[in-house]
Parts: sequence; structure tokens; C-alpha cells
Amino acid sequence: MTRIYTKPKTFGGSTKEGSPYWTFKKDIKEAFKNHKKLNSEFGIKIKLFLDKSRVGKNRNDLDNFLKPIIDALNEISVIEEHKMKSIKIERILVDNTKNEGVDVTFL
Repeated sequence: MTRIYTKPKTFGGSTKEGSPYWTFKKDIKEAFKNHKKLNSEFGIKIKLFLDKSRVGKNRNDLDNFLKPIIDALNEISVIEEHKMKSIKIERILVDNTKNEGVDVTFL
């Protein structure tokens, strides 16, 4: 498991350098830059730790967090998307943004 202490950001809005989405992807790439490439089929388990004030109707849907995580891992060649056989994503509510982050585990 790799814990990334960063503010998780959904796909959407600006993806330009310096945007929250770009920073989230950059942080994931940095955390996994020395991870060996997964050459066989794999599953991925993601735990999102989100400030409870960020979650609500039409706000921060789980599926929108997947794209920046998967794209970052694919871009640095840790994974090849076509070899992914399963994804599990879980949202865990925390009391403040200081406790936000993401756990990524390969299965």
C-alpha cells in the first residue's frame, strides 16, 4: 500500500499545470516514480480520505477520482490499463482537509 498525502481531486475543470487536478496527478506520479512496472494482470484498491464537507449531492463522485489516479500510473508506466482486471474504490470521510489523502494498493 502506498499512502499519498495530497488533496484528492476529481477529473473535471482545468487540467493545466498548476491546477488542483494537475497537482493531484503530479503527487501520484511522484509517490510511484520508483515502483516497479506491473507486467501481469492486476487489480487496484483505492481508499480516498475526503473531508466530509467536500462530499454531497453532485459533488466529488467516486468515479471521477479514478481517471487522474489511473492516468498518472499509466503515464509513468507503472501499469498498463489493458491489464487491469478489477478496481475497488472506497470513500472514507475525515474531519478536516489535513487528513485527506489516498491509499493505493495493487492486488
